[in-house]
Amino acid sequence: MKKLFLSCMVALGLIGCGGSSKNAEISIFKAWQGSFKSVDMALEDKRMDETYNHIAKTKGKSKEEVRQAVLNLLSTKGYKKLSFHNDSITYVYKEENPFTIKYKSSGVSDNGKFFLFTWTNEVPHHAELKYIYTTKPHQDTNDSMVHFHFKFGKNGFDELKSSHSFPTFAKQNTPLLKMIEDYKASKDELAGFIK
Repeated sequence: MKKLFLSCMVALGLIGCGGSSKNAEISIFKAWQGSFKSVDMALEDKRMDETYNHIAKTKGKSKEEVRQAVLNLLSTKGYKKLSFHNDSITYVYKEENPFTIKYKSSGVSDNGKFFLFTWTNEVPHHAELKYIYTTKPHQDTNDSMVHFHFKFGKNGFDELKSSHSFPTFAKQNTPLLKMIEDYKASKDELAGFIK
């Protein structure tokens, strides 16, 4: 009888701890947990010149035109770092102090390739972060960097879906040289996005 009572108490304790609490946190960003950094440093590095020159030859453009086109395609527009935790993202933007925005899930798009989020607390000086249209972190090949494409804007999901820019963030611990080498290895694919 005593064993049965103890078993019931343990079971009740586990049930009480297992997510029925009002304070249980919701993790809408489970796939993104952790920190990610902008790929802009890699895109602006002189060691990307070889990649830009290759694309320039295939596209009949100057190296500078290609560099600018790639930045327009992949740049994170001044956002240096994103840190995800449960339903929040902490942003590091240019030289500003980090700030956090809470989000709610707003569904999926493009056959589950993109995930949609809308903020739940307004940050008027960063209205462009109201809507997020993002992929999950992934690798293009087995040995390439873990990264995701993070579109953001203030005018709704239709605008983001039709946008031809794909701001890109890589796992925080990704070495700069690794990012540069990955872009070099995928230069022909990258060229396909340059008009």
